[in-house]
Amino acid sequence: MVSIKKLIGSFTALSLCAFLFIGQAIADSKDSSPKTSTRNNQLDVIRFTQARLERLKTKLNLQPAQLAAWDQWSAHLIADVKKQQEDDIKLTQNWMDKEADNLTTPEKIAHQEKHLQMHIAHLQNQLTRLEEARVNVTTFYSNLSKDQQTIFDLYWQESAFNHAHIS
Repeated sequence: MVSIKKLIGSFTALSLCAFLFIGQAIADSKDSSPKTSTRNNQLDVIRFTQARLERLKTKLNLQPAQLAAWDQWSAHLIADVKKQQEDDIKLTQNWMDKEADNLTTPEKIAHQEKHLQMHIAHLQNQLTRLEEARVNVTTFYSNLSKDQQTIFDLYWQESAFNHAHIS
């Protein structure tokens, strides 16, 4: 069973990863319109993810019988990246409100409680997506040969945060 500390560390790392992707996309954005900028950033993250998936697909040298499993898994991953980014942007916007500037101390505490409740909901959504990802990866992984599984493991290890430091 996964410890709470490791689970929280994983969620934190996933959020950080998404924020880094979003932050880089925002920094690279040339459009000052928030709505257009957000859409462009989302497309940048999706293109980045698709490019990484194409490199992995090439390295795996998938056989025709494995392509349906690849298509299902990679489509789920892209949908998950989109959802993660939307949720992170929404959470960031909620955290950056200016409402608390004009509140009394008890009102500020209540306001902070509201923000923490939103963060808890955000973490619960991440847990749900992580559980779905585990099922999808397991299904895809079972369609790979031992050599392909090794390639997948190494590629994923290089592209995701290493949580070994979380004990």
